[in-house]
Amino acid sequence: MSGGEKFMAKKILILAGTHFQIPVIEYSKRMGHHVITCDNRPSNPGHQFADEYYNVSTTDIKGVVDLAIAKNIDAVLVYGSDPAAITAACVSEQLNLPGNSYESVSVLSDKGLFRKFLKDNGFPAPVYGVFKSYNKAYAFFSDTGKTCFVKPVDSSGSKGISKLNPGDVLKPALDYAMQFSRKREIIIEEKIERKGPHIHGEAFVLNGELIFLMLGDQYFSQVTVTAPMSTTVPSIFHADIMQDITNELIKIIKLIGYSSGGLNIEIIRGQNNKIYFNEIGARNGGNFMPDLVSMATGFKMVAANVNAVLGEPVDIKYKYPEQNYYTQLILHSHDNGVYNGNNLPYEFNTNLIFRKEYFNIGDYVHTYKDSRHVIGVYLYEFQQKGKCLDFINYIQMNKIIKLGMSDDKF
Repeated sequence: MSGGEKFMAKKILILAGTHFQIPVIEYSKRMGHHVITCDNRPSNPGHQFADEYYNVSTTDIKGVVDLAIAKNIDAVLVYGSDPAAITAACVSEQLNLPGNSYESVSVLSDKGLFRKFLKDNGFPAPVYGVFKSYNKAYAFFSDTGKTCFVKPVDSSGSKGISKLNPGDVLKPALDYAMQFSRKREIIIEEKIERKGPHIHGEAFVLNGELIFLMLGDQYFSQVTVTAPMSTTVPSIFHADIMQDITNELIKIIKLIGYSSGGLNIEIIRGQNNKIYFNEIGARNGGNFMPDLVSMATGFKMVAANVNAVLGEPVDIKYKYPEQNYYTQLILHSHDNGVYNGNNLPYEFNTNLIFRKEYFNIGDYVHTYKDSRHVIGVYLYEFQQKGKCLDFINYIQMNKIIKLGMSDDKF
């Protein structure tokens, strides 16, 4: 800024105020901007850092649009919250603000629409069906004769997902999925036989161009095989296909018309080495994944998200990690009980670089089914691949959370 220029503070509406939004709230405040947050949980910790908070659900599109108009905002930002992505697109479209189109975000936010997009455009996709009625869903599942996943089309955080083998009873899985679908639609898709761990990470798009991508190896919990436990970046097992993934992602971004902002990406590498895009969320992820990739690369993910929606310059510099590995651990319990710390070996303490716990010793915690039951998140840095692999092996093979008494009454 030259001496003659005067800084103009802007009003930015940030959708939700959980732990995951605190980094963008704090950055916006440091830059001198006026921050407004909204969601339907006044107790969320991020609101205390904002200038204003309003009790409006981030999925109440009309309510959020009305709030944005009333407050005459300059920008709207979704970060770490999948359900709010469509709302942010509606606000930016109706108020003519920087952001993504409702059409592009709708496709990315609906599992059925995304599968159709992949199939229509020649990308690999599992056999799937989208249903609102039990009878048609039952017929589809019976005809497949294969292991399938049953999911709400429009939910996130592993909520409402079940894995069924041939012959399993479908009705409970359908009922469970419907509980978490705002559209009252579910998708059933055949399981893809994968090669190696899942692939997971973060990306950032600016003016239609992919300017950042960092993907790693993702592992799932043994207690709930549809809920994530850990991601390590960069990938140890899939480095040979990263350029192919990049090329395919660029094609998807162009075809779908995604303009600017973060992406949270989940990929399955098939036994035939085909690349299956399982999910592309129209926002950066939760569980401090943006923090993990920023630590690994130096890419300023928080600043990029805020500056992009404000129409300010985005620093695109980053460095791909050459030797170090960075690992996220999602703390969760295998059983109901009283939280009594963790069983992580002392040898990994020196690698711990970030920790966030949502429960205190003595609090009651629940068996891990989805993001509602996460106890905390730890981030680690390893200088040796061997020690990183030892850590991954340990968390896969052991119960991490120590429990006191268990009481089914809770």
